[in-house]
Amino acid sequence: MRPLCSTAHHPHTFYTQHPFTSMHALLLENAAYVIGERIYRDASVYIEDGRICWVGTGDVPAGTERISARKCAVLPALTNAHTHLPETVLRGLCDDRVLMDWLNKYIWPAENKLTNEFAEWAALLGCAELIHNGVGFFIDQYFYANEIARSVLKAGIKALLCSSVFDGCPEGKTIERQFAIAEKFIREWQGKSTRLYVGIGPHAPYTVNDEYLARINEIATSKNLHVHIHLSETQHENAESRKKVGMSPARRLSKLGMLNRRALLAHCVHLSEEDIALIAGAGATVLHCPQSNLKLSSGIAQIERIRKRVNVLVGTDGNASNNNLDVLEELRTACMLQKYLFGAEAMPLQDAFSMISSNAAALGCNYTGIIKPGAPADIAVMPLEKPHLQPVHDILSNLIYSANGTDVSTLIIDGEIIMQDYRILRFDEGEVLEKCREIAQAIWNQ
Repeated sequence: MRPLCSTAHHPHTFYTQHPFTSMHALLLENAAYVIGERIYRDASVYIEDGRICWVGTGDVPAGTERISARKCAVLPALTNAHTHLPETVLRGLCDDRVLMDWLNKYIWPAENKLTNEFAEWAALLGCAELIHNGVGFFIDQYFYANEIARSVLKAGIKALLCSSVFDGCPEGKTIERQFAIAEKFIREWQGKSTRLYVGIGPHAPYTVNDEYLARINEIATSKNLHVHIHLSETQHENAESRKKVGMSPARRLSKLGMLNRRALLAHCVHLSEEDIALIAGAGATVLHCPQSNLKLSSGIAQIERIRKRVNVLVGTDGNASNNNLDVLEELRTACMLQKYLFGAEAMPLQDAFSMISSNAAALGCNYTGIIKPGAPADIAVMPLEKPHLQPVHDILSNLIYSANGTDVSTLIIDGEIIMQDYRILRFDEGEVLEKCREIAQAIWNQ
């Protein structure tokens, strides 16, 4: 007898097509592996009204839609914890430069050529790449957040969008105008969808002064928003902070009251023991982006040390500095770097996989990153009949050290099939590719 599953209706007014009735039922049947609260062999997953009802075997109602998962792994839809989605059209624009040269001489000038229309198409291209990499939930910090939000709702995946604030931002130009844009974004989008959550994103302590950090903290506290900020990405950033304000960036945020459970701290490459203690005591989350940090020669975050006291998620960073959104590849890099730094036993498989799945549940964004009864049905299906995925001695080992995100063939969000057999169902991917090629050329020609 199958476990009971709530069929309470959760209206999703943001669907662009294929809205479900409250009794929609879907069975992923006969999977070789299901990565759930434990690893199941030869099991099925039954979904009703967007939620997982049971994992294993059981009866299903007549008329249930069925998808064969034979010779596949069924895993949670993945998390990409740090992106700048419209940067997708800047992929490959600048390589072989350190962070501040990369930003000041190449990326910020190129971003000044973006328009609202360009940003929306670029964000949709980014959503397509995330979908193909099995990502069901991502965290973004960027300007043009309205345009990103529209693309997210069209794509059907889940996101926490933190509207960027800093002086000289290409969208608002001045920090005052950009702060007003962020406030308006929050007013218009907060609570609009169970697949879209909003926050605010002061770019970094070195681009936002104390006055605006305090104002950002005030609005975040009053509206219970996540604050997404780059922190201690380079040694230069830390040195300048100590020179100008006499303390590390983390200590500065702590003094301003900005270190708390809503704080999302990207990079954290150069943290002292005191910094780690402050972050751990506040319950903040660290967003680790090893490939971007390597590519920009920023350093290697000591995540094995940090993760024992702090919630850690892995993200790719933007396509301008990575240059892809494959979070499985990112996790593999993270694991190998920590093994080099701390020894072969660092980053065990289950702990590592949690950094792109269940660790994100702490953010409260209708995403649990785990396949279990009652959880939202955010699921990826990965065929295993491929040379680089066989044989399977340990499925988590194959996922982390052998698979690529693009091995995922099917993505399901809240029980809705977003991609099936590698084909995105909600929008015309070919149209997006063509439009973004035109945008990239227009940016290059300006």
